[in-house]
Amino acid sequence: KGTQYGTQQRELIGVTWVVEHEDPDHPFMETDLPESLKQTIGLNDASINHYRSVFLSPDSPEGVKYTYGNRLMRYPGKDGPINQIEEVIIKELKDSIDTRRGIGITVVPEIDKDSKEPPCITQIQVLQTNKKLHMLVTVRSHDIFKAAIPNAFGLRALQQSIARQVEIEMGSLQITSQSAHIYEAEWGDAKKLVQCVIWERDPVMSFDPMVQADPRGLFVISAKEGKVGAYFMTPSGDD
Repeated sequence: KGTQYGTQQRELIGVTWVVEHEDPDHPFMETDLPESLKQTIGLNDASINHYRSVFLSPDSPEGVKYTYGNRLMRYPGKDGPINQIEEVIIKELKDSIDTRRGIGITVVPEIDKDSKEPPCITQIQVLQTNKKLHMLVTVRSHDIFKAAIPNAFGLRALQQSIARQVEIEMGSLQITSQSAHIYEAEWGDAKKLVQCVIWERDPVMSFDPMVQADPRGLFVISAKEGKVGAYFMTPSGDD
């Protein structure tokens, strides 16, 4: 469909994706993608380090109206700036690790109602489950091709910072992209990425359960004595 900029986009609505094991201190970038594609999708040290600062610093660079860190840590309140990370999220977690009130928002209606560039990431929330701190993020508009990877690493770094301050293990990062889109200018690169990752790779002739198995478990199908059998195996290997 079209965009507000007069160009075209391809869009998926309400996409939720979960990052479970990515270490923000040691980004996994071991891929054989062409360097041009890695630059485009932000899979490089420069992009990831930039977004770390975007989420971890309350300061806005000169000429920039705001950053996510600025809105989260210096949210413009009527009585002065509010540090939502310290005064809301961390405070609530320290009051009760089971809180559902650990929320930070980035939208300021008085400022953003007439803005041509309102925040794309609109809310973060933290929840503790099984002694792990999970972060849930809402993104109203997500350039899923160029911005998703550096966004995720920046958010992961913020999640790690909060978890360390409340002395709890970091859990998963859940991102809901309400509008996950690719602009037409990147359609060619997106097709090239799919070709590199899927079409041009030789098929794997053996199944590696450590890499390819569904973490929720798998079905084992076998043929024996003229009969087909199937059973479900849990991730721990139990039938």
